[in-house]
Amino acid sequence: MNLSKAVYQKYSLLILVGIIIGLGFHLGLIVMDSMMEEKPIYFNLDKKFFQSVFSFPFLPILAIEIFFSSLTIYLWFSLRHAAKKAYELDVKNEKYKTSVETFQKIMTLMAEHIIVNNNRILGKIEVRRRQGQEPSKTIETASQNIAKILGVLSEVSFVEPYLASNQNDPIDLLKELNIRIEKITQENLD
Repeated sequence: MNLSKAVYQKYSLLILVGIIIGLGFHLGLIVMDSMMEEKPIYFNLDKKFFQSVFSFPFLPILAIEIFFSSLTIYLWFSLRHAAKKAYELDVKNEKYKTSVETFQKIMTLMAEHIIVNNNRILGKIEVRRRQGQEPSKTIETASQNIAKILGVLSEVSFVEPYLASNQNDPIDLLKELNIRIEKITQENLD
């Protein structure tokens, strides 16, 4: 939420500066107006309210008040939009982080069991070689493919999320894993 706090501080400062400048300009115009007049200005607010309010001395003040009110409203909605976008980005990043951690835990659990079974296969292959028997090429190739796939799985789950070039649009780990496994499968078919 650091991003949303920074955005909030920026727009809050802009709104505060806008209000202070507007009030200062308003007071300055009133002081200048009162110094230019020899006698005090009296407004007939009972009968000529709108003529008095929209008279020439009030037009610059009205324009500045409208401008700064519009600016304040614009900044308020910009702040709300920026805070909403920052929140959505934080939620998206948190979801990605959680999915990466879950993916890593699943990979670790699967790798433990696959490695144990693959080591049994490799042990049997080695026993056959020591006995002078030629092990099956299919079993040996399958065992090598399992090792390659485990390497790819480790790389995709533990390296790829942290090397992603675009942090705002993270890669789909399952899609990346599927692409790399298909590449290994194609290499074996060729």
